[in-house]
Amino acid sequence: MLPATHYTHSGKSPVGGVLLTLVAGSAAAALLGAIYAAAIYWIPFIYILFLLTIGLGFVLSVVSGALAQGGKIRHNGVTTQLAFVVSLVAYYVHWIVWIDLMADVTIYKPDELWIMMNRIAATGAWSIFDWTPQGAALWVIWGIEGVIIVGGGTILAHSVTDVPFCETTNQWTEENTLATRFRLVDPNQVIETPSALLAVLEPEDGTTGAFSEVTVMTAPGSELRCASLDVVTLEYDDDGKEQKNKNTIVKYMLLDRASYDSLMALNSEPVAAVNPIG
Repeated sequence: MLPATHYTHSGKSPVGGVLLTLVAGSAAAALLGAIYAAAIYWIPFIYILFLLTIGLGFVLSVVSGALAQGGKIRHNGVTTQLAFVVSLVAYYVHWIVWIDLMADVTIYKPDELWIMMNRIAATGAWSIFDWTPQGAALWVIWGIEGVIIVGGGTILAHSVTDVPFCETTNQWTEENTLATRFRLVDPNQVIETPSALLAVLEPEDGTTGAFSEVTVMTAPGSELRCASLDVVTLEYDDDGKEQKNKNTIVKYMLLDRASYDSLMALNSEPVAAVNPIG
C-alpha cells in the first residue's frame, strides 16, 4: 500500500464528545429556537425575519461544529448527524413556542402539534402585501423555513471540524497562512507530492491581483504537518474594500520534516504558534 499523501480524519468519535454535542447542543438549540419563535412573532418585517431564519441555521451549525470540535469528533458523518438532531430540536421548540404565542395553547406532543399546524394553515397566520398565505402556500413557506433552519444547521457543521487532528498529541492543529505571496499556480495543475508543491512555489513581489497562498497546519509538540495551496484573486467592491476569492488547489498535503522546513524557509515572516517536534 502506498503511503498517504493527504490528511484524512481517523473517524474516531469519542462517546463523551458525542454526548457533549448532543446534550449541550440540544440545550442551546432549544434556547435559540425559543428566541427565534418570539422574534418572528413580534417582528413584523418580512425581510428581517428572512435574515433571522438564515441566521438561526448558521448559528446552529457553528454551535454543533464547535461542540463536536470540543468533543474531538473526527468523523464528518457523525458531526453531520449530530448537527441534524440539534437543528431538529431548535425547529421543534420554535414551533411549540410560536403556537403558544399565536394561539395561547401549550402543547408538546408531535401529534398535537401537527393538528394545530393544520388548523393554522387553514386560516393563515399572517399577511404580507395584503396577502394571507393559507393551505398549500403556507405549507410551502413553512417547508422552506424548515429547510433553511435544519438544512443550514446540518450541512455546515462539519466545516468547523474540517481541520487536521494530531492523534499522537490528541489536539487539533492550528492553521497559519504564510505571509509570503507566491506566483500564480495553474488551477488545473496536479500537485501530488511535497516536492511537486515546493517546485511550483516562487515568491513574488505582492503587487499583482492574483497570486498563490500557502497555509500550514501543525500543533505544538506534534509531528503532523500539513499544507494547503490556494489560488487567490483580489476584487474590490464599490467602496474600495478588498475581497479575496480563493480556489483550493492542494488541501492538507502531508509534509515530512525536510519538506516542512523547506517550505517555512520560503516564508518572509516567522509564523507564530507553530512549534513541531523532530
